[in-house]
Amino acid sequence: MADEEKTEKSEVQPAPKKSKTMLIIILFIAGLVIGIGGAVGFLMLRNVDVEEKEQEKQEQQQAPKSAKQSQLGPVMALDPFIVNLAGSGGRNYLKIEIGIELSSKEVEIEVTNKMPQIKDAILLLLSTKTFDDIGSSHGKVMLKNQILQRLNSFLATGMIKHVYFTSFVVQ
Repeated sequence: MADEEKTEKSEVQPAPKKSKTMLIIILFIAGLVIGIGGAVGFLMLRNVDVEEKEQEKQEQQQAPKSAKQSQLGPVMALDPFIVNLAGSGGRNYLKIEIGIELSSKEVEIEVTNKMPQIKDAILLLLSTKTFDDIGSSHGKVMLKNQILQRLNSFLATGMIKHVYFTSFVVQ
């Protein structure tokens, strides 16, 4: 019996050594996972801080630009234009009202003096457009740019900064 008890004790003792080594391995792996998780979290928070700082810098740089953009120059409203669209045989027409933003008050006098030339240039340009040319928003933007270029070609003392459509009807 004593031999049996010794064999049982010898069998029982190796089992705790295996569990201790397994416990150490599990704790080591858990510590490693926690350490890696902490490092990843730290790096992510650090990147968020860097991104926030960059975003703040961009907002500060854009703030002066938006203040400059909010300063609207003098705006002149032109009389409405009504023209038949090209290629429609007189069935489709365009009625448009335009406001032009000037670079300074001095340009307003020059625009007023050259109003017949300006109206003529706009009428000739509008009458060359088809419904497909001005049907999309891209077409309208292109038309604004064309009007802006034509009108600025007449001016000597300043320039027209923007062209605004205040009414745009196609039928």
